Amino acid sequence: MSLKESQNMPRKQDKETIFNSFDLKKGLIIALISSVLVGIGYIAKIEYFDKKTQAEQFVIENHKILYKQGSEKFQILQNVYREITNYLTSRYGLTPIEIKKDKVFDNFYKTKNEMLDYKKELEKYSFDTFILSIDNILNLMYSDMLIIETYKLSSHALEDKIGQILSEENIQKLSDIDVNMIKKILIAVDHDLDKFISLENELYFRLDPFSTQLVNGLEEDFNSNFRSFLGMKGLNKEQNLNKLIHDWKNYKYDDQTYPFIISSQRIYAAPNLKVEGEFFVSQNSFLKKQILLKFILSASSKIYGENFFQNLSEN
Repeated sequence: MSLKESQNMPRKQDKETIFNSFDLKKGLIIALISSVLVGIGYIAKIEYFDKKTQAEQFVIENHKILYKQGSEKFQILQNVYREITNYLTSRYGLTPIEIKKDKVFDNFYKTKNEMLDYKKELEKYSFDTFILSIDNILNLMYSDMLIIETYKLSSHALEDKIGQILSEENIQKLSDIDVNMIKKILIAVDHDLDKFISLENELYFRLDPFSTQLVNGLEEDFNSNFRSFLGMKGLNKEQNLNKLIHDWKNYKYDDQTYPFIISSQRIYAAPNLKVEGEFFVSQNSFLKKQILLKFILSASSKIYGENFFQNLSEN
């Protein structure tokens, strides 16, 4: 199911429609539970399960467990998004070595797999309305994962291109990389570097504010459906999911008033919601050169190993 379809999800004001939609599958689940219990030798104790209301109570109790598990998944997911955005707030120009060493996105993929497992549990024991909430979360995660993978590929491609130049120039020690060599590398990879910086900024602002707010909105739908089904009071927290989606589609960035370029400055400013022209682009040459130097060192380490840097102390 798409995120857009979430606008058709039942809300608290049409509670009767929600429960009517559960009746068929709930009846099948109750019938299955009763038949299994009889078939495995519970016939002698059927008095504990001889009424429909008791079978319904079994389904309710099972959904209390599913609700608790789902709430924990959402909390983990929110923490995962927070971890990534916090990391990107204080760092910039991530090389492949940094991404691997710091395990920047590992918990994201782990949580995605856990959400898939939770969806399978819902498919076994629950109803389409509840499954839809998790489908929407997974759709969001797959969309974010596409940007993450594109960003990681861009980081690898930039490192590989710089490494190829170093090999072609027969660089043997760190002191061989002088100002002229750095200028030559910058000319060769300038477009790739701009693309990488743009992807990093896009990733950051995709995850925060868009995805983090959308997770909150989807969690509210999840809570609303479960709490209505379980006869619990609604939470004092309203999220207009359609508004969140609408607002994101209308976000525009004006590169003339965009006061920062990469994450070392992200913490000090927020994007201006006015747009014209290309956005997320590099406008700080000093920070751009810092990123270039990081990738030169990263590519050198990948090609030559530790001995390359040991040569520095010899000169």
